[in-house]
Amino acid sequence: MKKWTVLFLSLLLSGCVYTEVEVAPNDSFFLKNQKNLTKIQLVKTGMTYQEVGAIMETQLKTGYRKSDEVTGAYEILAMKNPQRTETLKGRDGTYTVAYYYTHVKNADGLVADDELTPLVFFDNKLISKGWDALFKLKNSL
Repeated sequence: MKKWTVLFLSLLLSGCVYTEVEVAPNDSFFLKNQKNLTKIQLVKTGMTYQEVGAIMETQLKTGYRKSDEVTGAYEILAMKNPQRTETLKGRDGTYTVAYYYTHVKNADGLVADDELTPLVFFDNKLISKGWDALFKLKNSL
């Protein structure tokens, strides 16, 4: 009886990991349906641009590509983060918007706007994040 209990508990407590990938025609594959590529949930308003940069990754792993046909080795596909920055002029000063690649919607190797999260900085401090906050800011300028 004790052996069965231990066996049952070990099976119950063990887990499995499943990652979906999408294979491209050129023997590359991209991570698919990955919710968060970065630690965006750790970024809080009031942080400096440098503090945010330390949390978010500057080189983001997005998939792999076969680099050697003989050995079957793969190389990491990476993208820079933030993808782009933008400066907005307001009555009270200049805002900096950093667009971070935070999640994959379509594993196609391209980065669409709906896969980015804008972070808005004023005087080197994060004041808001997300598309709604950015649209509100742009409408108020």
